[in-house]
Amino acid sequence: MWCRRFCVAIAAVLGGVMLGITPAQLSAQIRIVPQNRLDSIAKPATVGEGKIRIIEGAEREFGLLQEGEKWSTRIEWQNISSEPLVVTRVTTGCSCVKAEYSRSTVTPQQTGSVQVTFNSQGRVGGVVQRVYIYTNLSERTPSAIVTIRGRVKSSPENEAYPEAMGDLRLGSRRAVFAKAEGGKVGIPVRNAGTRALRITTDAMFPTDGVELRLEPEVLEAGAEGVLIVECESRVTTSRKVYVGGVEVAPRNRTIDIVVE
Repeated sequence: MWCRRFCVAIAAVLGGVMLGITPAQLSAQIRIVPQNRLDSIAKPATVGEGKIRIIEGAEREFGLLQEGEKWSTRIEWQNISSEPLVVTRVTTGCSCVKAEYSRSTVTPQQTGSVQVTFNSQGRVGGVVQRVYIYTNLSERTPSAIVTIRGRVKSSPENEAYPEAMGDLRLGSRRAVFAKAEGGKVGIPVRNAGTRALRITTDAMFPTDGVELRLEPEVLEAGAEGVLIVECESRVTTSRKVYVGGVEVAPRNRTIDIVVE
């Protein structure tokens, strides 16, 4: 337990050193995440223990899919409580997972179901997604959580672009520059989606001295282009730049700027 929290602190210190932050400034910024908070993220609380039984278990594996394929599973649950239960809502952690369910009352010992469909488009790599099932037991805490896992491989037309940021496919997530020289690096890209893309540096996560631009400026569906990474000579330490214009979480749309 203590080791995990210690590693979080060390990572923060090393990151601060790379950004030129003094130890005194770091000491005021570092916050150790409580163990109970880490545990709640790894295993979220539910209110359905002893009241709901997920038939066939709360882990579903879809194995290996090719990008663009869809996978569905039927989650059946049994009411093992002494009161009627109704599914009030179902949420997921990603727009790539859709759920359909009935609001019908499920009496004790009877079963209900939730149909879940995963769309693998733009989700290349390992996949871990949770499905949160809420009932009349609680509006704020899910009654059951089902986890779906698997892996998505590139479609044939995207094999030359192994990195994925939603619909944007990239030849690499890394741009290397010589120290104190700066310059430009071109990363080949492809729009694997159905809508045009406009890719820029994300203004919400500014990276001083590094800019992104797309050639052509608008990348039509199915088209190929080049993402230009421009680094000024005053940038002397490695860092990350955030890509704007793609619909994925910030942590999944970064490019490593390597200065060596």
